[in-house]
Amino acid sequence: MAALILALAALALLGLGLFARRRTHLPRGASPRAPWNADWTAEEHAYHGDPTMLVTCAHLRPLEKAARAQIADCRLVANEPAAAFVMGADLGEEAIAFFVLGPTVRYEESERIGPHEYSDPTYRCTACNSSIAFIQRNYLADTPEFELREEDKVR
Repeated sequence: MAALILALAALALLGLGLFARRRTHLPRGASPRAPWNADWTAEEHAYHGDPTMLVTCAHLRPLEKAARAQIADCRLVANEPAAAFVMGADLGEEAIAFFVLGPTVRYEESERIGPHEYSDPTYRCTACNSSIAFIQRNYLADTPEFELREEDKVR
């Protein structure tokens, strides 16, 4: 019985030793700030890890800049045309007037796709098709609120 306990203890210590040695190596260019997701491209990791990086067109940039400053979880969805997704609650159409984004920016309300699925409310530039999508308001209980702040207003 004592031999069995000693054998189990030795296996447990061996397992802990292997676990302690294990290191997570991020690919070159990946940020340690961003959570690692093996399905993301290097560009997606760079965007998620650097809140100062902006990818949308000049018409949407004020909105993207303010969202990135306030919401930690912003993701690059596509490159051509650039599309970003913000894990924050949708502001509604009033955001367009607040940011003075330009005549080419349109607000696309969310639509029901299936019995339980909805599309994401999106701000899209009709000139280049660049876009920023937000989570629908009240979709997730812990969704951070995105605020319209005076310092973000474009004059």
